[in-house]
Amino acid sequence: MSCPVTCTKNANQHPGQIVLDTIQKHRTSEQKHQDDTRKEQEKHEQQSVQAHTIKQVTEIISEGTQAEKDLLTACHQPKPHKALLSQRLAVVTHSE
Repeated sequence: MSCPVTCTKNANQHPGQIVLDTIQKHRTSEQKHQDDTRKEQEKHEQQSVQAHTIKQVTEIISEGTQAEKDLLTACHQPKPHKALLSQRLAVVTHSE
């Protein structure tokens, strides 16, 4: 028998593949168990990464708030300019 002739448009299309893709794959209980343990492990890894990230963010925030508190509580007096110091010295030496 000869091969069936198809249109060039349909040469690469597989209409039955849609049906095959929608059918649920059958797995053994061992495969299911492996998939469940893998998913559980991925979940724990994501949670640990998330916890580590949250810890880093809280450390950064606490350092920032501590720096702000230090700036606010520190009593910084401005340093006098050299011109003002020389004027004060001149006044003190003349008054003596």
